[in-house]
Amino acid sequence: MATVTIRPAVKLVNHTSTCTTPRKCECPREFIDGKWEYDIFFEWPSGNPFRKQRRVPLPAGVPKSRAEKWAWAHYEDIVKKGEESLLRKKEEDRALTVAQFKDEYLRFQSRRKSTGQKGSTDYAREGIFRNHIEELFGEVKLKDITVRHLIELKEYLAEEEYADKTRNNILSVFSTMLKAAKALQHISDLPFDEVGIAKVDFTKPPPFYDEDEMNRLITAAMKDAERSALPLILTGFDAGLRDGELRGLAPYDIKWGQKQIRVERQVWGIDKVGTPKSGYGRTIDVPDRLLAVLKEHGKLKGDRIFVRNDGKPWTPKTIRRLMKRLQRAAGLEPKGGIHILRHTFCTRLASNRVDIRVIKEMAGHSDVKTTMRYLHVVKGATAAAAATLNTPLPKPESGDSWAPTLQAV
Repeated sequence: MATVTIRPAVKLVNHTSTCTTPRKCECPREFIDGKWEYDIFFEWPSGNPFRKQRRVPLPAGVPKSRAEKWAWAHYEDIVKKGEESLLRKKEEDRALTVAQFKDEYLRFQSRRKSTGQKGSTDYAREGIFRNHIEELFGEVKLKDITVRHLIELKEYLAEEEYADKTRNNILSVFSTMLKAAKALQHISDLPFDEVGIAKVDFTKPPPFYDEDEMNRLITAAMKDAERSALPLILTGFDAGLRDGELRGLAPYDIKWGQKQIRVERQVWGIDKVGTPKSGYGRTIDVPDRLLAVLKEHGKLKGDRIFVRNDGKPWTPKTIRRLMKRLQRAAGLEPKGGIHILRHTFCTRLASNRVDIRVIKEMAGHSDVKTTMRYLHVVKGATAAAAATLNTPLPKPESGDSWAPTLQAV
């Protein structure tokens, strides 16, 4: 038996945001002149109850009988659609879009990998999601994602000409987002098995500056208006610090007596402090020219050596602007990436035939395969290695069949 009730519409007065159930809260109410609301209640043949309370969508001032007639027609429409149809619509309305799932996904990943995970990892994941996944598929519902969206993402990555490692990071976030959605029961099945992570070519040499290019950039830094431009650039060239390690370098990290720099932390984002990328600190012996420049730069107040002229700390954005300005002044391609200073540091060590294990330690690499990428600059290294095997053969005896050949050699 269905009941359809019509009553004057009311609105809440001074309703507070803490009320999670507006129809049951204790906030004061007042009538809305000429408006009606309906209350429909009945049971489906399955025995499940149904109730719906809303304002009648008719102009103000219509008589109650007309509002009641509309409500009964609406009831008949609900019954005609059936219980299953309404359940499907309810499920459809509850389905999350990629943008709506963002915060839940980031919390899920952070909790799932909390053991030993660095804060910079969460920061990078959030940036990838915001700048790529949400930008492309923010309005798409999770349940509607198919292989077509994966193909679209790969086409986008190909057009932007991202490096293999960057491409893999973006695809990985896309993949873990869907796996998290399944684990949290927002989708029943994954739309595909694998996203197709590309194999990174660790043999490909990274970009670096030769001696002339390096000196031109240093000269540009010496002429720049920013006081910390030269010490910042030279620390990258002569100590191989990463961007976040440069921004996190503190006065007490320089061991003047030992001619060393102790790298204990990095700054990621704007002001988040954590351990270096490898997860542990390292000590780097540095050349006299860097120490002289750092000493001339002076010990500044606070816990950061490198700050801008206005006293504000460097950020990834402002460092990128500085690098582009210096590169233009030096006649170099203005890409803005400061990591090329670190590549140059490792390349210079390799070209001077420094042991690969020493380079690995100074650079703070976790895997020696990363360090081996810099060995391409060691000219004649294999020939020199072969020459070390060129020791005289034993003198052949007269009866040996090889004796004539060996004597010729």
